[in-house]
Amino acid sequence: SPKPTPKLSLLLRMGAGLTAPSTSTTALPQPGIGPHPVGVVDVMTAEGANGDTGIFARIFYPAEPDAATFDCLTRDGDDHLPYWIERKEYIAGMVSQLKAVSKRGQWLAEWIIGERRIHCVKRAALATTDTIPSRLPLIIFSHGVGESRHQHSSLCSALASQGYVVAAIEHRDYSACWTYKLQPESVVASASSIRGGRAGRVEKPMTFLDVGENEGRREYKTRNQQVHKRVAECVRLLHFLEECDLGLINRCSCCPSTSSSSASSATSSDTTSMFSFSSEESNEKNRRRSKAREGCRLPLHSDNGASRLVLGEEYEWAMFADRLDLSSSIIMGVGLGAATALASCSFTTDFQKAIALDATLRPLDTDVFTRVVQPILFLNRPGGASPDAQSKFEDAESITLMDAEAHTFSDLPLLLRPVLGRRLRLNGTTDADQMAETVVRVCAAFLQDTPQAATRQTASASASHASLPSPSSVKNFLLEQNFSCNPFPPLTPVPDDSEIFL
Repeated sequence: SPKPTPKLSLLLRMGAGLTAPSTSTTALPQPGIGPHPVGVVDVMTAEGANGDTGIFARIFYPAEPDAATFDCLTRDGDDHLPYWIERKEYIAGMVSQLKAVSKRGQWLAEWIIGERRIHCVKRAALATTDTIPSRLPLIIFSHGVGESRHQHSSLCSALASQGYVVAAIEHRDYSACWTYKLQPESVVASASSIRGGRAGRVEKPMTFLDVGENEGRREYKTRNQQVHKRVAECVRLLHFLEECDLGLINRCSCCPSTSSSSASSATSSDTTSMFSFSSEESNEKNRRRSKAREGCRLPLHSDNGASRLVLGEEYEWAMFADRLDLSSSIIMGVGLGAATALASCSFTTDFQKAIALDATLRPLDTDVFTRVVQPILFLNRPGGASPDAQSKFEDAESITLMDAEAHTFSDLPLLLRPVLGRRLRLNGTTDADQMAETVVRVCAAFLQDTPQAATRQTASASASHASLPSPSSVKNFLLEQNFSCNPFPPLTPVPDDSEIFL
């Protein structure tokens, strides 16, 4: 944990003029926040059979608005809130990606970032109020190159506050700024060279692999391989969340294991639904749910009986049983994560929609463009994804935010004052909070453009001050609203009506 000493905290607050204003001394701003408080929990599974490398993710979800939750969110000070980034290795790796930052600037950035927190409640109870649907739609979020599960916490928590369960995966394909694996000591041949982890486990760090830019075939091959690995990780995360919905996490050893079937499904290239069950399988699912409700509270086990849940064992995963709407699963990502989202849609139709933020389409296989049939929203910055490449997808909307920069869709512009943010090219002239709220509103409008979403919205409209209508087209919605309500500037279409400019 990067928690500074009291003297360092005092120095940080003395230099707070560099940081963006916020409602709390060090908590990230919350543009686009909805009516529900947000809970957060990290989960990691160990490596399994058949090439299963496990998953690592941070899950945001609407939390129960009980006394304990509100006490955490309203208590004076913010020492009780979880850190935005909990490990200094992430901070060093993230800052190293900003080429304009000197070594002295890196020290200052680590100093500021190390104190930042997120306005969420760690391991809070899942919301069960009447103002929220009984089944919550699922979003899997894939980060970009040189990022991690932390860098888009404001966007993920804003969507979670609208009633979504958002699982931000951290990829272990060497594209993250830094990450690690926790492995049982028994599977590590030599623990002497690996940093000590939790009791009974060792930590294996994985540093960022810089393949360079514009190096032609080498870059394409590496990024293409990373996309394939990322897709497998997203599918495994989807399987994990399906097991949560079935009540199989924190289960007893008498419950049948699904690890082998999940691993084999993840390696399949069939594009039909992976969650189509026969009548016998449906009966088995109901039996497992009943068993989960009887009080099974042991960690997820592999086929040999060893625990595979190495992070998040203490969390009550049974709260997600029968609470996830897997028929409305969405995948979204930034940069290479956007390419991952599109490749995942070509791999399986279990994802109903995709949102591509500042998409990097170059690493995609050519058949991805013809196999994706789901609706797609492209939210671009100038000079981003090629319009010709976007037009190859069957059902795609394209919006360009003309004042967006490479880091506009991350939390970085929310950290610093506008002048310093523009100097580092983290944001343009538009206020960072305003731009972030625009991104949240556009994504929410696109996600709500389904009959299921309209039903969910009607059920919770009375408590949602930030809910949006269900438009037949995101473009039409934006043009009708004209974003005239503060603080949004007007939007105007280009002559060919292929993009909308901010």
